[in-house]
Amino acid sequence: MPKTGDNGRTYDLPILAAVFSAAAFMIALVWADAKLFGNGSAFVLGHGILEVFSIILSLMVFAVVWNTERYEGTAIQGAGALFLAVALLDMAHLFSYGKAPSFLTPDVPAKAVNFYIVARLIAAV
Repeated sequence: MPKTGDNGRTYDLPILAAVFSAAAFMIALVWADAKLFGNGSAFVLGHGILEVFSIILSLMVFAVVWNTERYEGTAIQGAGALFLAVALLDMAHLFSYGKAPSFLTPDVPAKAVNFYIVARLIAAV
């Protein structure tokens, strides 16, 4: 039976997202423990998959906060907008990672690291 809130809406999708997130986290732990990140190509693949997962979560936070009328005009809506910036910076980090084709400028390790650091700083705010 779906869980409902005070407004009568069902909460199946957030519960499903939480279960999916927990399962993805467990798979990542097992994957890292199996040392599949040892060689270069497996590391890039694993990093890309986890980075896409991070981008999706940031976009989900943005979408939920942005479309919730209760938060309209509050600081929480501003925080939701910051998660859009985090998702975009994570995407830039993913596209500028070392073995990917050039993104805007030639790839150097510092460019990917800078995108990552700025995205983490914004998420920390």
